Amino acid sequence: MLKSIRLTAAAAILLGAAASQAQLRFEAPLNSSAHHLWSVQASQISCVLSYAFPEYGRADFVLLSGPEKQLSLEIFPLLALDADSQMRAVATPPAWKYNGGEQELGRIKLYRGFNPFFGNTVAWRILGQLSKGNQIMLPFTDTKRLQGETVVPILSPMGFNKPFQHFLNCQNKLLDYGFNDVQMLALHFVEGRTFLNHESDNAIKRQINYIKQDKAISSISVRTFAFEKDNREDNLQLAKERAEALVKIYTDAGIDPKLILQEHIADRQMNSRDLTLQQRRDAARAVITLTRDPYKIDRSHEVSMPDVGVEHAAD
Repeated sequence: MLKSIRLTAAAAILLGAAASQAQLRFEAPLNSSAHHLWSVQASQISCVLSYAFPEYGRADFVLLSGPEKQLSLEIFPLLALDADSQMRAVATPPAWKYNGGEQELGRIKLYRGFNPFFGNTVAWRILGQLSKGNQIMLPFTDTKRLQGETVVPILSPMGFNKPFQHFLNCQNKLLDYGFNDVQMLALHFVEGRTFLNHESDNAIKRQINYIKQDKAISSISVRTFAFEKDNREDNLQLAKERAEALVKIYTDAGIDPKLILQEHIADRQMNSRDLTLQQRRDAARAVITLTRDPYKIDRSHEVSMPDVGVEHAAD
């Protein structure tokens, strides 16, 4: 017997979902339109596989660059969560398949005002089940707006395989380093010269590759040092020439020169005791610091998220 459900004005966005046995199910229609609900955004610093729940919101599987390449799943409901609850991730055969049972992949706690978020292990389990043709149900109980009704957003396997392959191809092209790895570089020039040693040359190439991918980069601070010469004037001139050499490396690679700020430092500008000859040879000859526009930063790219949901996942 169908149970009638009263919706508040704020929950009007939920209209159109099927209500059966105290459930509101948000699932793809069984027609060709369902094949266009999956999409991919790809770059060398992030791969995003998105699903558009009909009338409910969006789910983003996000894989980030860096040494660990952690995957996460975040759900963005059109109507924000208004009460604490719990969400399960359950793999089941879709309506057109009649064999196989359900399998719980993990569960998370939901908090008022925060989006549902699954960590690396459960997110990969979900993608694995979708690739096998199963759907993923994400049931939770709305105790406030819907008086205890169960809301069930459903990830459909229809149209999944081609975007998923694109997502995997993107994964193979991700950088093995992130912003925190290139935010500050200490570079060394060949002694008395204006060109970098081999190790520093590779480091600046990695940084430039990252800069090209991150649209939040707002400035590149180039501070050059020179300690090898016998007097301040010669050292300052060498520091300026080193800065010019670095600026050329950036601009030749296509970096906007307006982003670059320069500072030159020689011996007597340093408020420290005199350096020994070995210290002069070993000292960093240039320090590069990246700054980003805070309004363009995706903070999730810098936060190491815990493997949320796996502690409750079924074995």
